Amino acid sequence: MSAIYVSRYGLLTALGRDFVAFDRICAGEGGDGRAPDWWESGPVAPVVAAGRYRSYVLAESVLTGQDFDPEGLAVVFATTTSGMDEGEPAIFQQLSGQAPTHPLDLLWTNLPHQPGACLASTLGATGPVLTVSTACTSGTVAIGVAAELIRGGRCRRALVVGADAFCRTTLQGFRSLGAYTKTKCKPMDQGRDGMWLGEGAAWLLLERRPGPFRLVGVGVRTDGIHLTAPDEQGGGVRRAILAALGDIPAEKVDHVNAHATGTDANDGAEARGIFAACPRALVSATKGATGHTLGAAGVVEAVLLLQSMQRGLVPGLRALEQPVPDLDLSAQTRSHSQDLGVSVNLAFGGHNAAVAFMRSHGGEEEVAAAASLPEVVVRAWAGWGPRGASFSTDCRAEGEICAVPDPVRPEGVPAGSWRRLSRLARLAAVVTAALGPSLDPEIALFWGTSCGEYSSTLQFLRSLHAKGPAGASPLAFQNSVHNAPAGHLSILFGLRGHSETLCAGPETGLLLVERAMVWVALHRKAAMVVMGDEAGPEVQNGLRLAGVTSTLGEGAVALLLEPEGEGRRLRLGAGTAPGAWHRRRCWPGEPAFLAPPGTKAPEEVFGLAPVSDLFALLSCLDAGEGQVAWTGGRYSTTLEVR
Repeated sequence: MSAIYVSRYGLLTALGRDFVAFDRICAGEGGDGRAPDWWESGPVAPVVAAGRYRSYVLAESVLTGQDFDPEGLAVVFATTTSGMDEGEPAIFQQLSGQAPTHPLDLLWTNLPHQPGACLASTLGATGPVLTVSTACTSGTVAIGVAAELIRGGRCRRALVVGADAFCRTTLQGFRSLGAYTKTKCKPMDQGRDGMWLGEGAAWLLLERRPGPFRLVGVGVRTDGIHLTAPDEQGGGVRRAILAALGDIPAEKVDHVNAHATGTDANDGAEARGIFAACPRALVSATKGATGHTLGAAGVVEAVLLLQSMQRGLVPGLRALEQPVPDLDLSAQTRSHSQDLGVSVNLAFGGHNAAVAFMRSHGGEEEVAAAASLPEVVVRAWAGWGPRGASFSTDCRAEGEICAVPDPVRPEGVPAGSWRRLSRLARLAAVVTAALGPSLDPEIALFWGTSCGEYSSTLQFLRSLHAKGPAGASPLAFQNSVHNAPAGHLSILFGLRGHSETLCAGPETGLLLVERAMVWVALHRKAAMVVMGDEAGPEVQNGLRLAGVTSTLGEGAVALLLEPEGEGRRLRLGAGTAPGAWHRRRCWPGEPAFLAPPGTKAPEEVFGLAPVSDLFALLSCLDAGEGQVAWTGGRYSTTLEVR
């Protein structure tokens, strides 16, 4: 594949900005600071930054003083908490019978795509805007997404930003799992007793123009074993590292930055995976100093790795006393020339991701051939709408919520596993099962959602509000991450391959399919696209406060994409033909979806939901032809069935 370079980067943690933070880590310092007023016990590492909507504030702060050419600029944002730091007070006020001080915070600021969308608007970016929310691997996955948007001709350059702020859901959630340290976080130490959290933000600018570092690759692999516990042998970690390196022998890796949360399960499994892949590499782990920055961690630690390679220093591990066996660890910072480095992250959902960078030694800018518009084959498709698996457009959405029937447990899915699924995960499972009886374990999975696991988050906050930290529900917390449905699909259907969770608000459906098509075209491998959203009363109320007044809809859709073979051909179109299904405006306010003559707009049939765009695509697939398009002012997407 064509070369992609890192031209600039930046960092903000509790230890400071850029190389100030790096130097303090190398000196063995930590970011212990004052906890939020509502945090009861346990260490945290906060960033000093004032303002509401802290994920956005942190992202904007780390970009202070930077200038980016907005023409052809894509923004790929990585986050876990999004705006939950603002949403939780409003939700708790409502649970206490009070009117929220900021009613919009009940849902609007919590939508996973909001910080990235706000940032892209501030920058005036004209390329695609996507949010990656694969829990603690979000930042690493976002780097891979950004690189392939460039390679696929969807943008000229891409800004990757990761940012996450403290919120009760994550702080109390990890405590409910028994994963939070009571003393000091000691990553990769045999005496470790848990993790601690930190705030942070970081960014990378990727482009074709040669810069100081070349992106070797990003590898993503799933365990498909458990939603929160990793493969004990570290198999997913090993496979992710090797996938990131591609054809480069693993023995050439000079330095591995480990995820190393300080929990017993993570560090033991990860150590075995790193040793199996790169037994000779020096290993660092920085969360003992910065705290775990969750969705931002992948970008934060990628920047720390680049700083390490630039300075020729491998940071020592804070509080390391009894290193885990096999790995080359040290409490002291070591001088070490590094040409090839790898950073690793693990996440809920059995998710493993690794990114590899190589020092660039100059050279001419690569002139890439003009990227052709990707075309793939849709071998199978399925959906779950107001009439279950039936998609007749003769019906009409009635009432304030166009609800779908509760999905029935698919054959082959154990009853115990089904009971543990959220309703959103069940919607995803029923359409995935409908694609066929046997899926290739290595098939890529692209999961998309606009509102995410809002119901599971509310369930967790209700338990926290009613019973306090001791009664907070660990199951609801596990299901609250937006990639939880993808993790459940991996477990239920034995998936071990590439996996991404993408959010783009009302544009999620079409941008999700576009992203998957680019991946299939570049890798020449099969992929599965699954998207779902639910529209309960809480979502309805939150959207009403934001000015969305149409009938709300819910449902799920799944597509099986292949690079070639028999089936409908799906192409990214260069323009929109008359008679296409075409969404011209998005939230908030009334949607203006132009439908082909003699048909109804999708929201008239299925209600307003990003998944209704994919219901329109299913109609085109059934008919064997048609277009579904979206125009958002700065960027447009057209999916053409032919």
